[in-house]
Amino acid sequence: MDGVYTAAQATDGADIFAAYCRNCHTPTVHAGPPFKNKWYGRTLGELFGYLRREMPKSDPGSMSDQDYSLALAYLLKINGMPAGSEPLAADSTVLHSIRLDSVRSVTPTTSLR
Repeated sequence: MDGVYTAAQATDGADIFAAYCRNCHTPTVHAGPPFKNKWYGRTLGELFGYLRREMPKSDPGSMSDQDYSLALAYLLKINGMPAGSEPLAADSTVLHSIRLDSVRSVTPTTSLR
């Protein structure tokens, strides 16, 4: 599947990452082989659930579902997954229907925008 998030979501997700995640994590930790080794073959719903349960470390579950989906869109972007015209849902049922290895990857980028 291509384009499961929009470019605008990834841009907004970069802002979420900067505000809530960058204190503990760098984008490069969540891109490339470390990310693929942990998450490929699993669903976006699993990753979304993990983010909601565990992040941010200082106050897990404190962000809105929308903010978690924006952070997820940013993670997809920095892992080289292409943006599309349809926004990524903040609905775990929909997200469980998308496996990370079913999304065709392009060259990853670790820039914040």
